[in-house]
Amino acid sequence: MQQFAGSFGYDDVKNWHLDVAHFYPICQTIAAYKPIIGSVVLSSGCGSAGDLAVCLELGAKRSFGIEVDEGLLRLATARFQDNPRADRVDLRHYQGKELPYPDKAFDLIISLQVIEHVRDAELYLRELFRVLRPEGVLFLELPNRYYWQEQHTQLPLIHIPPNSWRNRLIKVLLSPLLRPLVGEMSRQKLAALLDLPHSTPFDLASYFHRYAAMYHLQLVEACFYGENQSPLAYDEATGLGGLRRLWRMETFRFVVSKAVA
Repeated sequence: MQQFAGSFGYDDVKNWHLDVAHFYPICQTIAAYKPIIGSVVLSSGCGSAGDLAVCLELGAKRSFGIEVDEGLLRLATARFQDNPRADRVDLRHYQGKELPYPDKAFDLIISLQVIEHVRDAELYLRELFRVLRPEGVLFLELPNRYYWQEQHTQLPLIHIPPNSWRNRLIKVLLSPLLRPLVGEMSRQKLAALLDLPHSTPFDLASYFHRYAAMYHLQLVEACFYGENQSPLAYDEATGLGGLRRLWRMETFRFVVSKAVA
């Protein structure tokens, strides 16, 4: 990485993708739902695979990662070069549609801040349900669509309107006229949001109910989390009081298990 020092985005890559320290707390949280030790783990949208590195340290039997971004996949591959645990890692590039795995392949599936980037969230979830083993757990977190701030760009409210309105607003912000006011990093992040559906927590609940019987799914948790806020259960996010709290919750956590048929 040293050869890229000073180039655009270098600090973000170095601090986020290479430093795995921030993955320990979330992996410990995940382990409370499904023990990592002895599990076959899939990280869906693994990025540079920091979560898989931590899972291996915590005793995962094998760790699999899929990623659509070839640059991030190269970083992930480099992470495990000369690593004594490399023979327990399988990293693959895929096109964001059907997963290259058989049914019931994984004890634990992790999806962290990924589903808001996919164009077909229903297909994405259905494939994760398919490859989850009986008694396995899918742990999914994503930015709360109803939080007051869009969490990739840090801009307020831009993600709240319907997708067609949001696209019009983003195109205005990306116009040459506003280039002096919108930095290059913000422009890249805004451009990445164009045409993305950014599913809501309510969409995910709908998909779960659609496939629950087919895949013998059980809902473990559907909850909103916010810094310095007590968790807000999905079914409590109603009424004026619930909506006021929902506005302050950054993250939605969706945890599903598969029953033995």
